[in-house]
Amino acid sequence: MRLSGHKGWNDSMSTINELVSMCRAHNISLMIFHYRLRVDTENPLLHDVVSHAKGVPVKDVGQWFAGHDISTLIISKVDPHPSAEPTK
Repeated sequence: MRLSGHKGWNDSMSTINELVSMCRAHNISLMIFHYRLRVDTENPLLHDVVSHAKGVPVKDVGQWFAGHDISTLIISKVDPHPSAEPTK
């Protein structure tokens, strides 16, 4: 899946560039967390984030969800953000 060329993704990558530049200019430590619910071997989106982070550490959180039933960790099927507490 390639999103480069899509306005939303390009805006996100521009924002990462700006954030990295601002943090460096003000000597602020930064770490970027790449949120995804699955681990796969080839993730071009993660590679885009890493390349735009320009040396800032990027943590892929997909591995945090490995081995879990994702449906118990998200708010709902239409909102895949993580919930505060695992659902039962």
